[in-house]
Amino acid sequence: MCKNNPSVLKTHEPLVIFDNFGDSSLDFELFFYVDDAFASPNVKSDLRFEIDKQFRANKISIPFPQRDLHLISKTIIE
Repeated sequence: MCKNNPSVLKTHEPLVIFDNFGDSSLDFELFFYVDDAFASPNVKSDLRFEIDKQFRANKISIPFPQRDLHLISKTIIE
């Protein structure tokens, strides 16, 4: 995926690090080189969109944590 992005430099191999176990996730970091630091946010966004596209194409879903919500009603004292 990085190798197909024209903004990612071919002189250095991209690197994926398995960083941690999250609450409902496996956390990875993707490292790559670009020749224009100001373009980096756009390249990161493009790569994230591509990762999401590939996940969907391969029927990989991202679990979202479920949260319990407790509502406590208070009566107004006059």
